[in-house]
Amino acid sequence: MTEREIIIGTSGFTFDDWKGVFYPEKIAQRHWLPYYAQFFSAVEINSSYYAVPRPGALARMAQITPPDFRFSVKVPGEITHKRDNSLAPFEQFSERLAELTETDRAEALLAQFPFGFRRSEAAEEYLAFARENLPNIPLFVEFRHSSWDNPESVELIRGLDIGWVSPDEPAMPQLMSRKVISSGEAAYIRLHGRDASKWWSDGGKLRYDYNYNKTELGEIISRIHGLPDAVTRVFVFFNNCHGGSAVRNALAMKELLGQSTFPQGGRMGLI
Repeated sequence: MTEREIIIGTSGFTFDDWKGVFYPEKIAQRHWLPYYAQFFSAVEINSSYYAVPRPGALARMAQITPPDFRFSVKVPGEITHKRDNSLAPFEQFSERLAELTETDRAEALLAQFPFGFRRSEAAEEYLAFARENLPNIPLFVEFRHSSWDNPESVELIRGLDIGWVSPDEPAMPQLMSRKVISSGEAAYIRLHGRDASKWWSDGGKLRYDYNYNKTELGEIISRIHGLPDAVTRVFVFFNNCHGGSAVRNALAMKELLGQSTFPQGGRMGLI
């Protein structure tokens, strides 16, 4: 069996409540990413969901992180949620992504579709449209509705040359199950939390307020080890961002896997 690379990180890194939990209390925000990059080799950029990054923002992120640091960039909500087939948001997003692709720093694109995006002929056609109009970077798609939770959907995604995202979320009707699968050589896992009482309450404001215990992390690791041998890379991103749980759980999983949790390199986020 080829040795499998398991790449662990978090969904975003700019959280004030990580100060004192992960970031030093007095560290300036502009130093958060280089500090984070001492402990992790990848991050999801989730801010791009809300707005296309400002000119120079992605280039700056690449500049202040090690050359082998990896970025997964979330596709704007205008593409995944509005879905009016306008090419403008695709073009704007692609233009900004060039700041990473020119230096080969964009590892993946993440397209997270909403619960209301259910499997249909129109939805399948839109996936093909999105793949065609996004840059030639590995694209991974996350579904939230269980109508996609079947082998036929995996085959559809594989045929479109799209990667499958395995979400970890509460065991609730109409949500995706916790299977860890892949539609290609790379698997992509997003851990949101398992508290069903918070998923829909108050508009889901505390949906990601969850702390995985070691038993749960071990269960997820077992599922990763159960992937087919053809899967050579696995991305694991913790999205349970509240109170620093994501970064604590990511470090705990690294430790369980025997990966280093000590800071690497000379950047201490204090430059």
